[in-house]
Amino acid sequence: MNRPVSTVLAVLFALVIAAPAWAQRDRGPRETETIDRTLSLPANGTVRLKTFSGRVRITGGSSNQVVVKAVRRATRDRLNDIKLEITQSGNTIEIDANHRVVERRNDNVVETDFEIQVPASARLDIKTFSGRFESDLPVTLNSSSRRNFRGQLNGGGAGDFRLKTFSGDVTIRR
Repeated sequence: MNRPVSTVLAVLFALVIAAPAWAQRDRGPRETETIDRTLSLPANGTVRLKTFSGRVRITGGSSNQVVVKAVRRATRDRLNDIKLEITQSGNTIEIDANHRVVERRNDNVVETDFEIQVPASARLDIKTFSGRFESDLPVTLNSSSRRNFRGQLNGGGAGDFRLKTFSGDVTIRR
């Protein structure tokens, strides 16, 4: 057997042996992680949420506080590699449900359910891929398409509303 063919066979053999161990790396029991965070939001501030899957429920509050309650479900490895990141810069709060600490080729999202309470004057910018979105806030829709919704919160007050989704359900109770 010539040298290139034997090298290729050796590499293929090593991959066949290593593949089951690599596949088991992210298997195992799913764990639950709960995160509660409260931040102050200046009047007319913006709350940006980026998530992939899981339920998103937005409610209104009477103070200037944004209250984020998140429940994340995945294997321990995935929870360690993909974090829920909540940052504030000026009058904008950004919530990223799948901030990658370690680059993963597959299984690079954590299913996260959110309950977020926002001030009446908050502007919302929500992006979800396949999560369900619910809101009890009074919303006036200015435009909508199959995947994009724009409008104003609380009867046209200071708060703007923008939602983008790919395949998630959207429920807005007026």
